[in-house]
Amino acid sequence: MAEAVLGSVVESLTGHLLFLVSQEIGLGRGVSAELSTDVLRLQRVTGGGSRILNEENVSVLPIVGVGGLGKTTLARLVFDDDEVPLRGRRNAREAMKRFGPAPGVPHRHTKPYVLSKGKKIERARGKRNGRGFQV
Repeated sequence: MAEAVLGSVVESLTGHLLFLVSQEIGLGRGVSAELSTDVLRLQRVTGGGSRILNEENVSVLPIVGVGGLGKTTLARLVFDDDEVPLRGRRNAREAMKRFGPAPGVPHRHTKPYVLSKGKKIERARGKRNGRGFQV
């Protein structure tokens, strides 16, 4: 009984995996932008009728691989393509203007507040009236 159930589960999973593996996805520097973004426009995987890639259940799609495959190029192509549905703001500056910088995170455009050397010494040693710094 358990073997039959396990066998049916393995068969259904194998069908899904074989469909995903059998797709030829050309990535890299020589591949056109249309092919790369067409892969990510898939709304339904037809193996078994299950919905794997759709707008409702995919919030992050990782791109992994060894160096030199064109992961950053693919991410930029998808990010700039208007036909690939993306949620959220496409421009980080728009989010920064609306919500401001994230609290506690140093940003490039903010300069750290540094006291002058004299103020640091005053704070550490204390200041004597009319005689400059205490020694």
